[in-house]
Amino acid sequence: GGASRKNARPTRVVRAVHHKVMSILSRLTPQKYDVLKEELFQLPLKQLSDSELRDVVKVFFNKAVQEHKFSDLYARIVSDICQMSEADNALDKSTRERLLQIRMRSELLSACQDEFNRPLQLTQKDRVDPITGDPISETEIQHKRDTLKARLVGNIKFVGELYKYSLVNPRVVSNIFSAFMADYDPANPTAKEDYLFEVFGMLLRTVGGRLCRDDPQVIETVMDTVHIIQQTHTGNRVRFAMMDL
Repeated sequence: GGASRKNARPTRVVRAVHHKVMSILSRLTPQKYDVLKEELFQLPLKQLSDSELRDVVKVFFNKAVQEHKFSDLYARIVSDICQMSEADNALDKSTRERLLQIRMRSELLSACQDEFNRPLQLTQKDRVDPITGDPISETEIQHKRDTLKARLVGNIKFVGELYKYSLVNPRVVSNIFSAFMADYDPANPTAKEDYLFEVFGMLLRTVGGRLCRDDPQVIETVMDTVHIIQQTHTGNRVRFAMMDL
């Protein structure tokens, strides 16, 4: 009996940590920030294995992606957890890599990368009922499309906020800008869906100030693209969105 109880313990602990993190994040507001941060710091996050930590990071990530209006707050609390002291930085490489701060940051960036790599188009499998194999309704297809778009918006906003807290480097942000607009074709401006221009604009508004200081060259390239879109896109909504930047 003792051995089986002992083996069951970690999962119980992980479930409790998981539950507590969800509870803290659902109560997080600017006013309660300091109190809830302390509550979070009391949790045994350092003791979690890599796979357990990955599950906990998913809680942070999903919360930030689903509630992108608060992604600044979620990025801030993650940044506080990942804060490195001088003593931490002085450790040898292999010890440093086992620190919670490094592991958490690494898991978080993997989650953002995986989300970004997900296809934006629905596959054939997404368009049929998993049980009957029958095609699903147009309404359901639209709902799935909207969910994909919303997750993209949430992920990109969160990456932008993480960058402002120095958890993402300028190269990552630059790569995202390229991924969005490098293939923009002035001769065929409506080949890209309108919402992609909106996400591009949202990222620029989120990171623009900081990126100007970190890498003016990237901002220059991005603004050149903005001007080309302004001059060549045939949709008023997209043109006006670019003018706001």
